[in-house]
Amino acid sequence: MKTEKSKRNFLKTSGFGVGSLALTGFTGGVLGYSVIPEPACSKKSIEVEVSTAIAFLNKVSSLLPGKAQFIVKVVGALNDFNSAYQAGKFDSAGEFLANASTLFEQLIGDLGVNLNPSVKIALAIVDAAISAIAVLMKSQSNAPGVLPALQAATDAQKKQMAIIEKRAAHAEQLFAAIQP
Repeated sequence: MKTEKSKRNFLKTSGFGVGSLALTGFTGGVLGYSVIPEPACSKKSIEVEVSTAIAFLNKVSSLLPGKAQFIVKVVGALNDFNSAYQAGKFDSAGEFLANASTLFEQLIGDLGVNLNPSVKIALAIVDAAISAIAVLMKSQSNAPGVLPALQAATDAQKKQMAIIEKRAAHAEQLFAAIQP
């Protein structure tokens, strides 16, 4: 349990604070978001990760105008996720998060490896933010009422859950590697 909290704090601090510093040089209010830990998957904590991902996607869009239309799709999926999550529509939120994750991975695949360092940093931060959301969403699987919904999930919903779990597992492997 304590490990989960440190994982969330690490993602918030490293993804939001360090990434903002690297790309913008601004540290003032940005690091303030990560100072107060939020409960897992609260509406406020999810909104921080979503806004982080969107802000850096917008930065990438300005640096890669040829991919702007596709980035708009990723941003739209993240906005749809946030709206559904804030409204308590977790089945829809899961669908939108899985869609955002899939679109983001497609964007990464399309871009290749020969990128400007600022673009690479921004994409790494977006990846961390989406992974943080997936970890937080996965942590909700033991919440009351969620298990029956998981058991009654359709094949499409199971596929979406698998995408979210895969992204969360990747983040958890990274955390395990840096644990003392």
